[in-house]
Amino acid sequence: MSAQLLAPPTRTLLVAGTGQQARLQVQAFASVHEFSRLLVWGRRTERVGHTVAELRMMLPQVDVVAVSDLARAVAEAQSVITATASTEPFLRGEWLRPGHHVTALGADDPAKRELDAAAFARADRVYVDSIAQNLEVGELRGAVGAGVLDAASLVELGTLWMNPVRRKPDEITIAKLTGIGVQDLAAAEVVLERVP
Repeated sequence: MSAQLLAPPTRTLLVAGTGQQARLQVQAFASVHEFSRLLVWGRRTERVGHTVAELRMMLPQVDVVAVSDLARAVAEAQSVITATASTEPFLRGEWLRPGHHVTALGADDPAKRELDAAAFARADRVYVDSIAQNLEVGELRGAVGAGVLDAASLVELGTLWMNPVRRKPDEITIAKLTGIGVQDLAAAEVVLERVP
């Protein structure tokens, strides 16, 4: 839902992560946006190569490329997905530019971090699956604690029907997702209904 409602027109998508969640997020993004290039970044070269090969088979119409320079990859992409188990922030706010959208979902417990506080400070709007949960885990908690982001400015995805989404094309938006069981069950039901 966040990709469909928040991501700008995307020619190049960047995914930071090489696990199953990263691949699923790319597939979900592809179901709502047409993009021609996919950049794949990860910390372990062999995992990146394996993920690139799998995504090339899944998305034969997309040019899937392994990248090692994350800052350059962010500059080339219009939309970014982070899906890692990192405990240190690796996506820097200084790399974001007007119009960028980031879906960050790897930092789902108190020890994990993917985005630095500057990323939240640069964002025009930050959307979350649960305000309460995001204030307890991940990097958003730190950004609010450091005073770079006001918790009152957070918008829950479930309220998008009554909040404007992308108000201007040059907005920087972040969807910070920690995972909510009820939403996961609802998504699983939709998938099961579509399985022949």
